[in-house]
Amino acid sequence: MDGIPDRSSLRDTIRIRGYYPAHPKLFTVREVAGAIGATPKFIRAAARSRLIKSKHLPRKSARKMFFDVAAVRRLVNHLPESKFRGLRSEKRGLRSEKIALNPHFVRGDAVTMDRAMMELGCTKRGVQYYLNRGILKKISCGHRTVLIKRGSLERLRQRRLSEAERQFSTARKRLEKMRRFCGEEP
Repeated sequence: MDGIPDRSSLRDTIRIRGYYPAHPKLFTVREVAGAIGATPKFIRAAARSRLIKSKHLPRKSARKMFFDVAAVRRLVNHLPESKFRGLRSEKRGLRSEKIALNPHFVRGDAVTMDRAMMELGCTKRGVQYYLNRGILKKISCGHRTVLIKRGSLERLRQRRLSEAERQFSTARKRLEKMRRFCGEEP
């Protein structure tokens, strides 16, 4: 090498024994977890359940996982969109391995208890009351963890609306639909 090497050429030439060189297009488990607001435990479990594709070292006994940008993007697009809108309660759902890897939750058919509380505008005790009465349908997700079916939550939310609120929400949805059809910004 002649002259002063730049940072990117150093990354490509310096190798740490047993690891890939520090590559700008490959990310470790912790980097991916920090980027999407999850825990490393969730990222490893997602890789085991094939929600995200990982790359390994070319050795037989290699265990360290690396991810490229496309795999991370597919994971973010595959999970329900409400998780990445900045809602604290949904980020906790992403941090829980049981909830985040549940097939109903991945498809978007189920919501967490916190999300149900937010949509209904009631307390946790109120949501548990509706679960015990059978008004809300639950999906078991472990010993104590419970997910709530999105359809039953939507039916209860519509039932709890007063007539004026129902007319207002219907009119607002029609207006948004007309704006999207005409190409106007809401």
